Amino acid sequence: MNGLAHPFIVGTGETKILPLSRYLPSIAPGTISSWLAREIPPGEWVIDPFGASPLVALEAAQNGYRILTVVNNPVTAYIIKILAGGYEFADFQTALAELSLIRRGDERLETHLQSLYKTRCASCGQSIYADGYVWRRGEKTPVSRLYQCPHCGDEGERPITTEDAEALSLVSNDQLHRARALGLLRLTDEISRESAVEALQTYLPRPLYFLITLLNRIETSAISEKSRNLLLALIISACDEGNNLWQSLTSRNRPRVITTPTQHCEHNLWKSLENSIRLWSNAPHTVPLTIYPATPPKSGGICLFPGRIKNLLPLANDEIKPNAIITAIPRPNQAFWTFSAIWSAWLWGHEALIPMKSALERRRYDGTWHTNAVSQVLRVLNKELPPGLKLFGILAEHDPVFLNSVFVAAEASGLLFTGLATRQGQDTTQAHWITGKYTRRKYTSHSKVIREAIEQFLSYCFEPMPYLQLHAACLAYISTDYSFFVDTEESPDDALKRLQVNIEQIFGDAQFLRKFHSQSKEIESGLWWLQQEPVATQPITLSDRTEKQIIEQLFLSPSIHVPELEQTLCSLMPGLLTPSAEFIHACLESYCEQQPASNHWTLRPQETQQSRQTDLDTSRLLLSDVGKRLGFHPHGENPLLWQSEDGLVEYSYHFTATSIISPIIFNPSPTTAKHNVIVLPGSRSKLLALKLQQDARLAEAVKDRWLFLKFRHLRQLAKRSDLNQQLWNTLLSKDPPLWGDSTQIKMFPEEES
Repeated sequence: MNGLAHPFIVGTGETKILPLSRYLPSIAPGTISSWLAREIPPGEWVIDPFGASPLVALEAAQNGYRILTVVNNPVTAYIIKILAGGYEFADFQTALAELSLIRRGDERLETHLQSLYKTRCASCGQSIYADGYVWRRGEKTPVSRLYQCPHCGDEGERPITTEDAEALSLVSNDQLHRARALGLLRLTDEISRESAVEALQTYLPRPLYFLITLLNRIETSAISEKSRNLLLALIISACDEGNNLWQSLTSRNRPRVITTPTQHCEHNLWKSLENSIRLWSNAPHTVPLTIYPATPPKSGGICLFPGRIKNLLPLANDEIKPNAIITAIPRPNQAFWTFSAIWSAWLWGHEALIPMKSALERRRYDGTWHTNAVSQVLRVLNKELPPGLKLFGILAEHDPVFLNSVFVAAEASGLLFTGLATRQGQDTTQAHWITGKYTRRKYTSHSKVIREAIEQFLSYCFEPMPYLQLHAACLAYISTDYSFFVDTEESPDDALKRLQVNIEQIFGDAQFLRKFHSQSKEIESGLWWLQQEPVATQPITLSDRTEKQIIEQLFLSPSIHVPELEQTLCSLMPGLLTPSAEFIHACLESYCEQQPASNHWTLRPQETQQSRQTDLDTSRLLLSDVGKRLGFHPHGENPLLWQSEDGLVEYSYHFTATSIISPIIFNPSPTTAKHNVIVLPGSRSKLLALKLQQDARLAEAVKDRWLFLKFRHLRQLAKRSDLNQQLWNTLLSKDPPLWGDSTQIKMFPEEES
């Protein structure tokens, strides 16, 4: 399909856990540097107009690029500043030690704040500090405590005691602290004030007291400037861990709205300060950082603009000439934006809240709002920057509404779409546009265009696909050759609504599409396929094409490094065709051995072309011999046919050294044999099982129509002296997959050959 030629950039490792990462777009390390390396030389300027992920700026700068990062959120800007500083673990420990020595009356601040979490070990009775508490929404006291006893090793969740209740009572006059927390915001309008009050309800009395006490002491104490800056970073983490949007102490729940879970956890915030040090000292080295209009050196760095893109462009500094645009496009997040407004006022005063005040004024962030917000930024970019600049947009945690908003916004801003890529098993879309003044393409009925897109994509994949892949294919198809807008006067709101309605109608047409693997009425569940089978010139599924590509790479290089293989497959299978990591791993397990403690895999000796050709030839000869012994007339090679005395074809044997069976199963001219058998190595069992589990159409075509005979089982059968036609048929049927219901397939045990 058009518009899908870009390879998916896999990245070079697991996603880094940054401070407040549960709110930030998830980006695999290496994604930013890989795209930049293939597009522009180091030292050039790039611009990030949204500044939603600190990783974009940091990775670009660390790889020798100068990046102009536009950040309207003071909290996100502060994360960038601290991580760019490259501070070490010991720097934060020193700052925390300085904080612990501050006095509160007759005791140290650390002693006082830690006393809020005093509990007693249920096993040894020693006084210890709880890690946290489990609460039920609406109750006045926690239901249990969580701890790890340093004395006896007892750990886990234990019932609340009287001593725990007494520790909670140390927080006196909750209303006073709540009023103080609200007063720091200095809100005068009723809407913003009401929103702030609602957000503050997510803070239980103890964490709110902890935070306000901590902020008061830092404000009035003589602390070095460096320590103060680092402590504010740790307090940002504590501000987040202090709210009750946590379902457990260890999980990184990803809230988008301010809704308290039915059961939630309260953290020990002093331990939160200590534990967050590893996140804030996660940067590998210092990155030069300046505040616009000052610029970093040509060797690379971050130029931070704390504001909105409309207040930056056109650029007043002639030295800054962006050669590309790279960004993580944010998705609506009421929780993060509301909390950021509150935390900004707490940490830096009312003036810091002003850029985020609109977050307190707005409660609902729907697709229409998001489309307009994104299009405003992109429109300014397209108007003020030179034409022909490439824009690489990362849409993390994508869903249909998010994708619709961004693609409609991009066309509304005048950008030219050039392609997208996703990877099965991941929730990220990588989209590409170019700046410039382009004539909007002619509108064609979305009902017609969407049907064409789905038919083309499924016919090419030749297997059922998940809804999100099909949805992305529709957007790419429209963006490449058509328009989301009826005319130039239509609003993004109307275009978005019509698009969503048309897509839902098409997927609701049972005469056009059928669904596998789900009985749910939700269109996002299950896998989708055409009701009318497409005419395929090459009846091979996408999964089989992937296996074929991997085999070819293994024959080129018998020892292969997984990241290199993934990048090669991304280039060979771009756009929406990129295979999942799970499927690649299953293929490697079928053909290779993994080298100890490494990501290298080596082709097994029995999997070479010569070895497998010998197996195929041997199997064909064995079956010819067995067929003659059983009174059949064997003829042909692949398939090998067993013909009875009356001229009927009783058995048809198809030989393969792989699990690429779709060309056999969906052959438009199959034999009319009574029994159809695929003969293959037993080491393909697990891979074939995965294909049949993932592709219900293939499983449906195989069920009750095909048998499987493994090389090893064939050799064992050929040795038997008691074979007759009836026994052969019985023993042959014992070897294939064992069928349960139509979607649950139990494959034969995996064997080596």
